Amino acid sequence: PPTQEQLSHAMIADVERKEQQNQRMMCHLLVPADDRDSENLDGENASPYDVTQQYDLDVIPLNDDEDDSPDINFFFFFDEENQVVTYHPVQSRVQLSTGRLPREDVAPMDILREEMSPEDIYEYQSRAAEVDDELAEKIMEHHA
Repeated sequence: PPTQEQLSHAMIADVERKEQQNQRMMCHLLVPADDRDSENLDGENASPYDVTQQYDLDVIPLNDDEDDSPDINFFFFFDEENQVVTYHPVQSRVQLSTGRLPREDVAPMDILREEMSPEDIYEYQSRAAEVDDELAEKIMEHHA
């Protein structure tokens, strides 16, 4: 089983629908190989990930698709250092089954962490500025 350190850097991947008529899907849990620290997970020193478990996955909608009602479920992200709060509307939740061992034919994967480009930073700041007037003024001054 994966360690707590591996789980802190784990991700769900390889999501695929089991049958076309069914909403149920299957996915894998990827964890860093060899229980490596987060310092080894960025740039050219990316560590390979191992598939440790396989799950059944159900996607459950949180909004009624038939009406145009506003979103009522959100993730909030707090950046205390920059005093910024951003949010993201959530339209569905994912429910995982009890994990089981993956199939034998799943290959190891290399995953890299990329530096944010200036365009990515601008997009992040623009989204944050939607809820932060102070940051909006700062962005307008910088890009004027």
